[in-house]
Amino acid sequence: AVQAGGLGKIEEALDLWHRVIRLNPDDAFAHFNIGGLLIKAGRYDESLKASEKARKLNPHSRGTLYNLSIADFFSGNYENAISSLEIIIQNSPEYIPAQALQAAALYLGGEKEKAFTNLTILQERGIAYDNFLHDIAERMISRGNRESASLILEMLSECNQI
Repeated sequence: AVQAGGLGKIEEALDLWHRVIRLNPDDAFAHFNIGGLLIKAGRYDESLKASEKARKLNPHSRGTLYNLSIADFFSGNYENAISSLEIIIQNSPEYIPAQALQAAALYLGGEKEKAFTNLTILQERGIAYDNFLHDIAERMISRGNRESASLILEMLSECNQI
């Protein structure tokens, strides 16, 4: 299942992980991987269910919380994404994707000053986040959400990162 997912054979990998779950419904790793594969496929709403199940089974997994936050973010559940990302940042302040994604969620949720604080912290540490946020904006465009993508690019522009 891991190899199939790594090779981009998402449907095959999903099928194999679902077989694992049929044998062991409480396999947190299987639910985590299903959530991640569904994110790769752009099926964020479906990923929410698998990621939430993985979180219930393994609430301290950074990867599971990150999958959940991505699924929430792309499903428009910015507050939920912010909450999950806050837990990650508290436990792993060095995890840059969580800080950058939280800035985007804050900005889209109307909390621009908090978003800029996150990005300023990254800038002060010499960490480039512009490519990551450009990728996020491109994913939003591919989902037909040009307005949110435009806001993320606006945020980057205001932070002099375009």
